[in-house]
Amino acid sequence: MTRRPTRGKSKAANAEFRAHFVQSYLALGENATQGYLQVRPDVSYQTAATEGYKLLKIPEIQKAIEKRRAEIRAQFALTTDRVYQELARISYFNPKKLLDDKGKAIPLHRLDDDTAAALSTVDITETTVQGKGKDRVVTTRHVKGRPFNKNTALGHANKILRLYDRPPPPPPDLEGKQLGDPKEQARRLAFMLAKGDAQIKKERDPTPARVKKKVTLEA
Repeated sequence: MTRRPTRGKSKAANAEFRAHFVQSYLALGENATQGYLQVRPDVSYQTAATEGYKLLKIPEIQKAIEKRRAEIRAQFALTTDRVYQELARISYFNPKKLLDDKGKAIPLHRLDDDTAAALSTVDITETTVQGKGKDRVVTTRHVKGRPFNKNTALGHANKILRLYDRPPPPPPDLEGKQLGDPKEQARRLAFMLAKGDAQIKKERDPTPARVKKKVTLEA
């Protein structure tokens, strides 16, 4: 039977208890209450919530949690660049890359990395041949892939790029001949429209974002 650590007066007992709490906290989705209940199942939920919150305020535990996070990121190569890469693969998924030049499906193991990474699920049916003659049964192998939700991925990308938080920055000053470029004109027009839209919204609802409106419903 595994002995559960308990909080004691000795430094060794407290160190063991805190180490198990950190392990449980990270294993349970960084939930302090559930992490505390994992090491102290004899306490109430409210007590676990209070004590777990207190433990997270201890500098030594904060350092232990961050150290363990770094170890997990290194173990599974979790980096910001890698996350952005996976998000971009889903956002820019092109179904045409599933087919060759003749319109036939490309085998899964021959798909490029970007296309394969954009698939959330793959259903495979193997082809088998059993029996001979009239008793011969052939089962065809089918491969069906389903991509991740592109709208969700683009929504996350928009949050990262902050496309809707503020209007695009004003274009730099250019020479007269450059202003004749249709792309530059379109960019300047987009900036002016975005700035005007933000001003209209501000005039319609001048209430600061931090102030919550109170609505009274009359019977």
